[in-house]
Amino acid sequence: MNNEMHTKNNFRSFLEEKCCIPDKRVSFFLYWITQYHKFNKSSTLPDTERVKAFLRVLARKYEEWQVNQAKRAISLYSYYANRDLTSPSEMPSDWHTVRDEVVRLLRLRHRSYRTEKTYLGWLRRFAAFLDCKSSKDVSRTDLSNYLSYLSVERKVSPRW
Repeated sequence: MNNEMHTKNNFRSFLEEKCCIPDKRVSFFLYWITQYHKFNKSSTLPDTERVKAFLRVLARKYEEWQVNQAKRAISLYSYYANRDLTSPSEMPSDWHTVRDEVVRLLRLRHRSYRTEKTYLGWLRRFAAFLDCKSSKDVSRTDLSNYLSYLSVERKVSPRW
């Protein structure tokens, strides 16, 4: 239980400092995570379905904005729990085939050399973020965690 409190306090600090969640909302984020953990203890669903099922249960008795807040809390907690603060700068070897395919597709679409370099830079950073994980084992959660990392840690904003 002591370890759980330590993790909860660290996540609280993470929300306040890295995610800039206002202090008055942090307790709600922590509440959603606590409820999600309780739901997971009784759930026999595969990991990929648990969040959707939890949000469906919430939607029955909470308003849409609360369900969205819970979804954001789970997303941030997932990133927080799975983040790796050390990342190698080199692209793992099996990612070279992915890189070659990206180059082929960009050239097929007649993209500029600078665009190609930019895309390859992002691909290299994504591979490094995954810390040598095989490109064949990449999941939606990995992508979601990377986008959260860019938003929270690197302060990269989306361009629409």
